[in-house]
Amino acid sequence: MTHIVSAIVLAFCSNLDNLGVGIAYGVRPRRIYLHHNFLIALVSGSGTYLSMSAGEWVNDYMSESFANIFGGSIMIGIGLYTIFQSVRREGNQFNETSVSSPNNLSEGTHNKEAFALAISLTFNNLGGGLGAGISHINIPLTTVLTIALSVLAILGGYQIGKNASLTIPKFWLGVSSGLLIMAVGIYEMFV
Repeated sequence: MTHIVSAIVLAFCSNLDNLGVGIAYGVRPRRIYLHHNFLIALVSGSGTYLSMSAGEWVNDYMSESFANIFGGSIMIGIGLYTIFQSVRREGNQFNETSVSSPNNLSEGTHNKEAFALAISLTFNNLGGGLGAGISHINIPLTTVLTIALSVLAILGGYQIGKNASLTIPKFWLGVSSGLLIMAVGIYEMFV
């Protein structure tokens, strides 16, 4: 049961960037086609699966207590790095208050653009996935949740950006994601 909560939180954290991307496209408004949304979700889910599997493999060569501490430490490090990157971006772009919007204002996403988005959003998840695999968080459950929440985050973010004047600052998305990943890491160290 405890690893189920960790899988849910990790999948949620992994998709906060997707929420930001959806909001950015919705503010313009510029559609992310459904098939591109699924492409992003599948690539992200595949990255989560592969990184968690690598973590599980590494775990076979360590004691369970060391694996939990090591995996949790990686997640804490990823969380700190995410927060650091958010603070650094905020310092470099102090006058930017909302999620960056895409420059191209055409009707919707293109295949190359969707694939580039999928790869960049997936790279953000690899370190956390490795740490989660080392900590024995359920790989199939986390992968399925990552895919489902990816689709929902982009759709939901797009609707928020399109239908509301509210925009969520990218800084707070990054800090929130980092804090949640750190919390999962700390939790996994002691479970």
